[in-house]
Amino acid sequence: MKRVCWLVLPLVAFLAIVIGRVRTGSGAWTARQASEVAAEYFFLLLEQQGLETESFDFLSEIVARFLEPGAYLTAQLGMPPDGPVAFALAFSFSWWLWLAVPRTIFFALGIRFGFAGMGCYRWWLLAGPPWRPIYRVWISIRRFFRQFRFGKRATACWTRPLSAMTLPFNRRDAVFVGHLWWHGLKMTMPIGIRGKRHIAVVASSGAGKTRWAKGWLGMLPKQASAFVIDCDGDIVNTLGPSAIRRGHKLINLDPFGLSNLPTASWNVIDELDRAVKRHKKHGRKVVVRYAKKIAEAVVPETNSTQPIFTRVAREFVCGVILYVWLFEPPKYRNMVRVRELIARGMPELVVERKQDAFDLFLRRMEDAVNYEDDCNGMITDVIARAAGSMRSGKGREGNPFRTTALSATSFLDLPEIVEISRHSDFTSEELKRSNPWVFVVAPVVDIQSTLSGWVRMLTMMTLYTFQNIPGGRRVPCAFLLDEFPSLGRIESFETAAPVFRKYGVRLVVITQDLELLEQVYPKCWEGFIGNAQATLWMGTDHQRTAKYLSELLGKALRKRKIQGDVFSKVGPRIEHSDEFLLTTDQVRETLDPDRGQIIVTRTGKTPLLVSCAGYDRVLPVWRYEPSSEHREPILRRLTRSLVGSLCAHRG
Repeated sequence: MKRVCWLVLPLVAFLAIVIGRVRTGSGAWTARQASEVAAEYFFLLLEQQGLETESFDFLSEIVARFLEPGAYLTAQLGMPPDGPVAFALAFSFSWWLWLAVPRTIFFALGIRFGFAGMGCYRWWLLAGPPWRPIYRVWISIRRFFRQFRFGKRATACWTRPLSAMTLPFNRRDAVFVGHLWWHGLKMTMPIGIRGKRHIAVVASSGAGKTRWAKGWLGMLPKQASAFVIDCDGDIVNTLGPSAIRRGHKLINLDPFGLSNLPTASWNVIDELDRAVKRHKKHGRKVVVRYAKKIAEAVVPETNSTQPIFTRVAREFVCGVILYVWLFEPPKYRNMVRVRELIARGMPELVVERKQDAFDLFLRRMEDAVNYEDDCNGMITDVIARAAGSMRSGKGREGNPFRTTALSATSFLDLPEIVEISRHSDFTSEELKRSNPWVFVVAPVVDIQSTLSGWVRMLTMMTLYTFQNIPGGRRVPCAFLLDEFPSLGRIESFETAAPVFRKYGVRLVVITQDLELLEQVYPKCWEGFIGNAQATLWMGTDHQRTAKYLSELLGKALRKRKIQGDVFSKVGPRIEHSDEFLLTTDQVRETLDPDRGQIIVTRTGKTPLLVSCAGYDRVLPVWRYEPSSEHREPILRRLTRSLVGSLCAHRG
């Protein structure tokens, strides 16, 4: 049907021109005559405002040329451009046309040669006619009257192309979702989603989510910071060098050396020192809640039937962290020492053979109340209570609380983690106050198992720091969590994810399918999708995910013409029925990665159908490094070599 519309529209326009000529006798109008009439009316308007038009004679030819396309069109439609309405239409169309033609040429060549990116598209729109605010008012009016049809018939539909054009991408406060899709044609205009809530991405492996993520991150302005979980180092390899050239501080936390850039270090105990300096009003006691947050991240809630194991293990890990921070010398204030104390205790205190090193350590923690902590014993009391809780679990078959703590901190036995956990090259507050880019690089399998606690600790501590520093950010921090279910259940995400934006965080989470998300968040996974500002659905062959999306899109009113039978007295008739906007099979076909389409569902608004665009289509060549897996087009390679030569010459 949509293909037919493209054939019918030119015919309707042709008939309108013919009718206009017959009614007004304007068939003899030429483009030159129409433009001269429009120019005369323009200068007449200036004279009515009291301006001397004799000084503008040299501009008459320029004005006539500028108004020529719109004036000719209105004249052919039967409206000579010598009146206010016709002149306004002629002026608007000419304005749009003279801007649209060079813009189309610029981006058509810029995308192929790699000298233009979608981040600058917004400036072209600002130079065009300001029709979008007016059309947004019309959209609101249409939505108001549309609600009166609720409950009477199906009302699901796609967002119309003109409505989608009111959502231009702004790299400061929007998430790039794709290019405008206009009745089967891929347009140049980038579409962005703005709002205060998080963005969810549901995309299977090979659907293009990594290429999409590179494109969005690469278009971020210089003021933006970023925290990215990069499963194989591909994102940091592509965007890291250009980020350094643009003035970003690059932190590459890559314990296994998967990327091509040097590995940085991070010691979470140093975050406690920064917390004390930030919260001078409260003093040293603030370290207790920060230590509890670290313990919550390290010890996941895995035993729902016996949560006491998790709670006591968290309490004990918190106490050990506080003990290390308060009593250990600076060189030992790190999580490696925390792991050593939990696993071995204090063997240096053993005097007799019958003494247990761990029991001696618990006694040392209990004796902490005898020392001054500069906050009236608020820290030492927590340390002593943690030791008491651990003692309560001791039995004949061991201590299940200690076993839980040992299992949760096992990632600290890896030499690669030990090597990057003794000092810090950055603090999490820098993401709120400055513009660093932090990449956490690890294989998916390790994020799901061995390194789960380490990645959770990084993620939760950074987000908690954002929440405890007043105010937001003018340009939000891009917080991209790939393979989000692999991090395990994070309690704060269940309630706080929709409001992270007010703390200066633009949260984007990625999952392969809904089943993985449900396994981690069995009670609130639908709320996590439903409360998102928007959800991007990319290529998927997961049956349950496709069925859920089909039901989420809703039902539309379909009209079907039924032909009467030859021997029947009943003639042709129109039948109305409520059908899914897309069936399950149609969802899977629409989201086929080869078709390059993305479905965007939005809270309280109609869904969007956009065209997927990778980083090599939306970024100029100096914003990314070429991939070794995909050969760069020859035109972009030519531009890259020219840019490299110019930079070398300037250097």
